[in-house]
Amino acid sequence: MASKPLNTGIKHIFKNSASIGLYPNPTSSIAVIKANNTGIISFELNDITGKVRLTGAGNEINMISLYNGIYFVVVKNGTEVIAIKKLIKQ
Repeated sequence: MASKPLNTGIKHIFKNSASIGLYPNPTSSIAVIKANNTGIISFELNDITGKVRLTGAGNEINMISLYNGIYFVVVKNGTEVIAIKKLIKQ
């Protein structure tokens, strides 16, 4: 019996994800998003439960007022999500 591909429900594979950098990681204050050839970017910073903790435009994420832990940075170019990166706050 031949196997069939499993549909995961994921609509897009992030083609530009490899060109998005996030540093320093881990960070204690400010993290920088390095994006090549993507134009103007915006971001959402989500905690481990999925709650949006910060939003912004540009390439700096000020995490000074946040608790230590694991966060996910959703990087967007307009309305298109181009990457999701893990970021640790110490």
